[in-house]
Amino acid sequence: MYIVVDGYNVLKKVSTDKDCSETQRTAFVNLCGRYAAKRGHKLTVIFDAGPCTNPMHERQRGVAVIFSGTYRSADDLIIEFIEGHKGKEVVVVTADREIKAVASQYRAQVVDPEFFYHKMQELIHPPLQELQDHSGSIIKLSTESNPDLDALMKEASGMIKGAKDEDSRFELNRQRDSQSQKLSKKIKHTLKKIDKL
Repeated sequence: MYIVVDGYNVLKKVSTDKDCSETQRTAFVNLCGRYAAKRGHKLTVIFDAGPCTNPMHERQRGVAVIFSGTYRSADDLIIEFIEGHKGKEVVVVTADREIKAVASQYRAQVVDPEFFYHKMQELIHPPLQELQDHSGSIIKLSTESNPDLDALMKEASGMIKGAKDEDSRFELNRQRDSQSQKLSKKIKHTLKKIDKL
């Protein structure tokens, strides 16, 4: 799967700052690199402007990073990317209307920037509940022996996972299964692509 990311579009959606710093940009590219390595996707992040007048291509953390330069916009380069990958499985991460319209013409899937960012965060930094094993106990990540910590972990494992959680998860899965039978083919196809993220 090819994923092309509208870099500043995502950063502006997930950041409280009006201007994105170089540190934020670097951290975002690092996160994208870790995500791409875990999922095996070909990921390209495109930013507006950059240090050169012409588009500049570089590779950071296994991710293709492109700066549009002075005379082009990131939108232009993203549209070119979509057109150049016609017929391939492409996911476009943006909230830009023009890019979304072009993506629709080329049957590329569009994903909301905030959704994609949180999807990457979940994969790289899983919630505490995902660190539990099926018996309801918490997995110890340290090899050090500490009786007090072991006792605390044993006590906490009983608090986190209860029978009520199992019942609600069963009900949620049952509702999701019944709803998925009612979905159109297009929506089912979209959900499959998102699940691949």
